[in-house]
Amino acid sequence: MEKIDLIDAHVHLYDEENLSSLRWMDKSLPISCEHTVTEYLVQNWNQGTSRFNFKGIIYIESDVKTELSSGLEGFTPAVRELKFVIEQSVKEEGSILAIVPWAPVPLGPQILELYIDKLFEDINPRKISLIKGFRFLLQDKPDGIMVSKKFIESIKWMAKNKLVFELGIDFHRRGDGQYREVCVLFESVKNATFVIDHFGKPNLALDGFSGNLEAWKRSMYNIHETAVKNNNAVYMKLSGLFSELDKHAENISYEEIVQRATPYFEYALQTFGPARVIWGSDWPVCKLNGGETAFPLWRNLTMDILNNLEASDDEKQRVFSINAVDAYNIHVN
Repeated sequence: MEKIDLIDAHVHLYDEENLSSLRWMDKSLPISCEHTVTEYLVQNWNQGTSRFNFKGIIYIESDVKTELSSGLEGFTPAVRELKFVIEQSVKEEGSILAIVPWAPVPLGPQILELYIDKLFEDINPRKISLIKGFRFLLQDKPDGIMVSKKFIESIKWMAKNKLVFELGIDFHRRGDGQYREVCVLFESVKNATFVIDHFGKPNLALDGFSGNLEAWKRSMYNIHETAVKNNNAVYMKLSGLFSELDKHAENISYEEIVQRATPYFEYALQTFGPARVIWGSDWPVCKLNGGETAFPLWRNLTMDILNNLEASDDEKQRVFSINAVDAYNIHVN
């Protein structure tokens, strides 16, 4: 088999100055230190690999501290975050293929446009073209927010402007309530592109595993059917499962992780299809429950599962790069 092109479709970046702006960061965490593009390349690609050709990354906003009620001033951390990522794209030219910043989606299109004008100030137009969508993380937000009128109107605005909405929800901790709201959102918006992060964050804990899997399958089926009915392009991102394990990955055998993860891979491929699943590492967050070798572990685990599922070479290429190119409308050399 020839080498597979790889686009890492879920990477977070931050330097020392940005640490205090991250909503989830704690000084005790092992990733509470600089994580730049250069650091990503050194940690994950310095040794090379016989299986893959690295093509670049897609940057996903890192959940900075923003305040919806404080106007444009409340969005300052997100603006600062983007400028840092743009600097990174200059420093390691060609490594960042797309950027998905934070956006005040619940406030409606009018505020969204004002924010984007502020976001793009003093940025080279060529670099602005890297921005392919937006994310407002929903996994920890109150019920009802994604089905509010202004939220829906913002997503319609994104669809009109051919921008992706990155959908971060949490089945593990929030149950299927958020999934039902996703279906309402999909029924309210037509012709939009969505990327569901981290398999929708299912529960991979061993206790109650089977029941959690079946409930997740039902929700995924409903989401897919609703999306198809409303002509929405929905991609499932194969990422983030280490965070849903009940133990640190180093305390679970490789074979057991494969066993737990395989049903989720299999159902995602069956339900969304090989042309609608995308690989991402969730670096450096993946290291919290996956250890320092989480990146190669997840990359190799994905390939081994795809081999076990008898995926074709074309399907593997789609998972690791082609589908990301299609979803985010990017160009790769």
